[in-house]
Amino acid sequence: MPRSSAPSSAPALLAPSACFLRKVRCGDPHPHQRLHFSRKVRCLGQIPHLISLHFLRKVKGCAPLDRHPHRATALLAQRLHFLRKVRCLGRPHPHQRLHFLRKVPAKVVSDFIGRLERKAEVVQNFRELKSPEGMRTVGQCASAAHFLQHSLEGLVEEPQFLDLLQGMSEAEAEAGLQEEIFGTMLATLEEFWRNWVDKLAAAATQHITEALAGYCALLAPFEEEEEEGPGELSVSSEVSPALCPTLDAIRVHLQMLHEVLDRGGFSKAWRLLAAGIRKHLLSSLALEARFSRTGAVKFQVDCDAITSIFKPYTPRPAKFFQELKEVCILAGLDHSGAQQVRESLPDLQNSILRDLGVCKLNSTQVARVLG
Repeated sequence: MPRSSAPSSAPALLAPSACFLRKVRCGDPHPHQRLHFSRKVRCLGQIPHLISLHFLRKVKGCAPLDRHPHRATALLAQRLHFLRKVRCLGRPHPHQRLHFLRKVPAKVVSDFIGRLERKAEVVQNFRELKSPEGMRTVGQCASAAHFLQHSLEGLVEEPQFLDLLQGMSEAEAEAGLQEEIFGTMLATLEEFWRNWVDKLAAAATQHITEALAGYCALLAPFEEEEEEGPGELSVSSEVSPALCPTLDAIRVHLQMLHEVLDRGGFSKAWRLLAAGIRKHLLSSLALEARFSRTGAVKFQVDCDAITSIFKPYTPRPAKFFQELKEVCILAGLDHSGAQQVRESLPDLQNSILRDLGVCKLNSTQVARVLG
């Protein structure tokens, strides 16, 4: 069984894949194709003068049967040998099946990927990757390729394929089929899938970072220190209003990616999206602002709001935004605590940072946060 489920919105692309897999399982062409092919070749074998005419075209000015009888005999022998091979397709020898599997499925996969590539490139050329319809088209193409890839991987494990490489152990036969027959096809399908999932995630990330521009430009709320008495800081738990449109955009793009990609594709896409958001916030805001202690708490509230959106897809979403959490920890230190960390740099393995939970930021980033 395939290890990757395709979205239900792509039946038109998966139907040809299912038909193709049935043919590959058979290990030889369709019976009607065999019969038609056999009739065409048998006609050549039943008309001897066609062989002579073919030989005359090759050797001009010579009487082929008189001066070069061995050539005519060899040509006839080739035709008869070919006819025997065609007639054997009804009950193919393992070597014939192996040859068929090396040649035919690779061409089918190449043509299939070519059609998918053209469909996806049309969307990209018209800059519609960020639109719902464009994401749906590209997502269906990527999912169809991924489905076919995992289906071919599953075929290698079936008994009727393992007997093709006789004289080997079962493990060697499986590895041999994977490498010799399906290796190039699997690599092509995986490359297509990875390439277009990456492009979908990049398009979604670009749209979200554009929505974050207004939020990242407002450094003042994070740098202002509110008047507080001794004790714990009191900061509102409400998300910054400037971040709300971005939160909506993240939800919409995650929902769309979830609908148009298979399970493996979506898992890869949302991780890339989370990484893109984290890197943008880190470079555009977290390492640029001179956080006050209250500003650090406000930023932590906003980061928690972003993190919570990814909870339906992973039990530990916070680990994908760890660097932002560490910025908030460092920015929230009082004067003496910050001074202790400064004195411990550039040794990042010291117990002070470990106790604080800072392990992802490098020494340069820690110094920038602490000012």
